[in-house]
Amino acid sequence: MLTANLEAEEYSPVLIYKPQGQNVVIGDATIDDLPQSKQLFAYGIQTKEQRDMLKLHGHKILCIDATHGTNAYDFQLLNVLVVDDFHHGYPVAHFISNKQDEKTLYYFFLAIKERCPDLQLTVIMTDDDYSGWNAITAVFGMEINHFLCKWHVHRAWQKRLRQYVYPDQNLMKEVYHCLMLMLEEQNESKFKQICEAFLERYTPLCERFTKHFADNYLNRPEVWAMCYRNFPHAGTDTNMFVESFHNRLKTFYMKRRPNKRIDDLLHLLFKIEEEDYWRHNKDLQLSRKHSTAVLTRHAKGITIPDGNVEVRGTNVWLIQSQSEKTTLYTIEKRSESCVADFCFEKCTELCCMDLCSHMYTCSCLDVASLCKHIHKIHSYLIKNCTITSSSDRNNTHVTSDTLLLNTTNDFDEANEAKRILLKKSKVKEGLQHLLSLIDSEAVDSLLLQHVDGTIQQLIAQCKAVSGDSLQVQKNTAILSDEVKIAPNAKMQLQKLHRTSLKRGASKGKTVVSKPSKRQKNDLLAKLSLEVEESDKLHPADRSDTSMPDTESNSYYTNTMLRLGPHNLNLVALKSIEPYLSASELLDIHSHDAQFVCGWLIDEVINGYFWMLEHFNSHVLYIPSTTMLVIERNHSTRRLWEDRGEGINDSTLIIAPWNPTNYHWLLIAIDIQNRNILYLNPLENTNTSSLPPQANQAFTMMTGFLKNKMKIEESEWRLVCPPHILQEDNSSCGVYVCHYAAQLVKNELLTVPASAMLLRKWLQKEIGSCTLDNDNEKN
Repeated sequence: MLTANLEAEEYSPVLIYKPQGQNVVIGDATIDDLPQSKQLFAYGIQTKEQRDMLKLHGHKILCIDATHGTNAYDFQLLNVLVVDDFHHGYPVAHFISNKQDEKTLYYFFLAIKERCPDLQLTVIMTDDDYSGWNAITAVFGMEINHFLCKWHVHRAWQKRLRQYVYPDQNLMKEVYHCLMLMLEEQNESKFKQICEAFLERYTPLCERFTKHFADNYLNRPEVWAMCYRNFPHAGTDTNMFVESFHNRLKTFYMKRRPNKRIDDLLHLLFKIEEEDYWRHNKDLQLSRKHSTAVLTRHAKGITIPDGNVEVRGTNVWLIQSQSEKTTLYTIEKRSESCVADFCFEKCTELCCMDLCSHMYTCSCLDVASLCKHIHKIHSYLIKNCTITSSSDRNNTHVTSDTLLLNTTNDFDEANEAKRILLKKSKVKEGLQHLLSLIDSEAVDSLLLQHVDGTIQQLIAQCKAVSGDSLQVQKNTAILSDEVKIAPNAKMQLQKLHRTSLKRGASKGKTVVSKPSKRQKNDLLAKLSLEVEESDKLHPADRSDTSMPDTESNSYYTNTMLRLGPHNLNLVALKSIEPYLSASELLDIHSHDAQFVCGWLIDEVINGYFWMLEHFNSHVLYIPSTTMLVIERNHSTRRLWEDRGEGINDSTLIIAPWNPTNYHWLLIAIDIQNRNILYLNPLENTNTSSLPPQANQAFTMMTGFLKNKMKIEESEWRLVCPPHILQEDNSSCGVYVCHYAAQLVKNELLTVPASAMLLRKWLQKEIGSCTLDNDNEKN
């Protein structure tokens, strides 16, 4: 009856329905061909809202896990979750079945694929059971990253240590700490060194465990090691979103009692889905994303001591990590104000006024574009600024060496002082009036708590701006040291001192903790591996360690790949990668201070455009440097000299253009149809209301074509074809390369593709080109 009612709805949420002892009612008919299909029960659901959320957020990461005990028949419940805008887990599909094998799950994911045919998956998070992973790859293909839940990996290692190494507690602790080193290591080459040293040292001491580890983990490090996760994956390394949903379902809704009927469980799942939908919509309306993400990091940022900030150069600062005191992060200022037409990630707090996500970059591991270190630097600049009048601005400098803020509007100093006095007087009158209203009974009963909270917030903001936070730190210094408590730790039970007898240690409860920094260095020494400089040196002594020696200098600057006239060194190739460690960024910044992680260097784009021209005789390309010449209306006589009369046989011209010096555009010229194509990775431009840059590009290129190819300006038409848009703030160059490749191959520009997949594609395309001087065109 329930299924019939659901099927009668405008959008049926039923993906699969296969009753026990009967044939398939809803779903692929070949399910009946499965072994023991008569005993199979399968029921899959996905509402319209869940489908939309899967399409919107499925490209980040898909978390999958099953749970038991939700019904009297002990059918397992498989849940599929995504990470939404607010970094919350959001269920997007459920599957109830008495079998969770690969063949059964295949039909469940196949039904999801039919509902979302254009779904692009990047990462799948599961436990160490390959039935779900194999089913997904059979449906969606192998171009997906598989991650194991880090918590499940920890638990499996501890279980095997108790099985193979117990009762040697010291050896268990030492081996587990080495496993933690391998798991958390961010550098792939260092990870491999630790693995080799681990096997060499511990095989004689615990051969059974090292054999198990080599056979089950070292043969697939990409699924569990953090060094293979250096790309955006929603900041998720565990399946805690799914585990949290399981706990919510069983504890809050089911009261830890299983349902007697399957339809009761379905009603609960639909109820949870409805509540999640309204919660998500409410968060969107109330901008909870801003309050929970930006403001939380703001609150943490302003508590960082000023002494942890070090000026490294013009627009560059180093800031000490608050958890690892020997780690330094690099913050670079990219612009004085927001450079985007539409910016939705800003800080509204007074001591971080005008701060947005387009102004700074930070080398920390935070997935948010406005991390706490950026909040600290921006508030630090504002707190230390001195506003000067127009009469003495030329003779007065800002009090902080790092300050770049300056007022641009002239004003009369006397009038400004008078205005400030009037404003202060008005504020004081308002405070007096507020004091008189506090005694009102209506205020006492309705608004007193709100008034108190608002006043406390204003006091905190005034202290942050005026620098009184230093005094607050002095006053709180008399308090005892805070106890470090893990964020997922439970409250400890009160100790009872009724007896002096001690309980014996239980073999099943032997758990070792994460290694400290000192223990990490000791282990590296035991493994005969070099301790990183950042681990050995105090931050105050790092000033002489940032300058590279001759060998490291050539390592970054020597040409590693030559694409025609364009030489790509390691710094250029590193710009293709979306994520770099803090140590790599420090080294790269010592060679190229303007390097921004994820932002393609000009030579990479020009080199790839040269490849497109080299392998396609109908294509011509204009380097980005020549586009600057065209923009200034200078001569381009030497352009395409090597092609001679061959330029007349060309039908397509592609040109990367960066008019603002912070955003790449693509200009393509369809010579046969007399079309000038304008593609902006940030927006699909409407030809009825063209932006100034589009008109500038059209005027610039028609003049160039008239001079270069003798084609009159009146013959050309500006076209803005629809295309996929970039998903982040730094991948515009990657998308420009993708647009150019699609145009050269005469393929659609609207085929969905994530920034991560495009970066892998571009890295593969450029890496496969091993042309030397003999192969290049003269």
